[in-house]
Amino acid sequence: MAGKPDTGALTDLIYGALHGRASWLDFLEQARTLVPNGQALLFFHDANSGAGAFPLQAGGDPALAEAYRTHYSTVNPWMPHAAIRPLGRVVRSDEMLPRERLIKTEFYDGFLKPQGVESGFGVTIRREQGCNFLFSVVGADLDERDAETVKQALQEVVPHLREAFDYYRRHPEDSGPGLAWGEAARPPGARGIVRLGVDRRVLFADRDAVRLTEGTGVVSVGTFGRFACAHEPLLEYVDAQLASWDGGASPPAVRTFHVPRAPGALPLRIRVYRPGGTGLALFRGPECVLHIEDPVDGLAAAVDEFAELYRLSPAEHRIVMGLAHGLTLKAVAEEVGVSPETTRVHLKAIFAKSGLNRQTELIRHVSIMAAHH
Repeated sequence: MAGKPDTGALTDLIYGALHGRASWLDFLEQARTLVPNGQALLFFHDANSGAGAFPLQAGGDPALAEAYRTHYSTVNPWMPHAAIRPLGRVVRSDEMLPRERLIKTEFYDGFLKPQGVESGFGVTIRREQGCNFLFSVVGADLDERDAETVKQALQEVVPHLREAFDYYRRHPEDSGPGLAWGEAARPPGARGIVRLGVDRRVLFADRDAVRLTEGTGVVSVGTFGRFACAHEPLLEYVDAQLASWDGGASPPAVRTFHVPRAPGALPLRIRVYRPGGTGLALFRGPECVLHIEDPVDGLAAAVDEFAELYRLSPAEHRIVMGLAHGLTLKAVAEEVGVSPETTRVHLKAIFAKSGLNRQTELIRHVSIMAAHH
């Protein structure tokens, strides 16, 4: 190794990734050049379950990376040390486990050796209830002098890397230019969004989510508090999503729940899913997203679409709107300001135009369309 590594370039790439001028893979590609046959990884390891994966990796065999996720994470002999060492301290592999012991392990024989990896450097960036977030550079062996140079260079970069992790934790409402939600994670223009972290801690709740849940007595969304809900199946599913978090490497699971509220009111519709598909969820840690909707909010748009589809007159449109909101035909007549007989005439015209025969069919038709909106 000739001279001191250019840590300035690595630091610039960290802030470039934060501000959209570079990607985290650019940072890792630069970091892997610090050692011969280098690989650089931003990854996680759950000390409780042994689960781990490489959401962000430069270099290395993709097939072996998958093998790590499914098996080798559970036998990685470096991880017990990674789970207890001081945060932010770069250590060499020999400090975690002497080489003579490492080469006798299944991890070395089946995972490291086939890739030509003999040693490396690691640092635990963050730790949350047993889940460790780490940065490592591994590769061919180095002599003591070069190893110390690389270790010092990585140590200079660590404060900036920790700042990046902290930034993403401090700004949960903003995905940021370097942290995409993923196509399935947030519907365009979606409102009523709640984001939950470890132990159902509320990371973010927008105004619509707070408005929809306030005073219901069954759902509680308090920013920086814990999410509470009287609907046990929803809570069980949220807990399962947080427990099965894998750094965003797998597609998000999605499920819809209907949660009762005040008598006579339509239940809240809550979709539960995990951000995923980009690998960059690693920076946020275990996370689950709730999209809370009031089914009534979609009725007006559905009625508008129904009226346009069947070419209804303004008066007919108003009748469909009233029926969709639960009014009787008599109440609709009073609200519109016409006689019940006139309302019935309009209703017959609506049936003729739409091919429907009963009010229940009409309401069902509009309700199904409202689910889309």
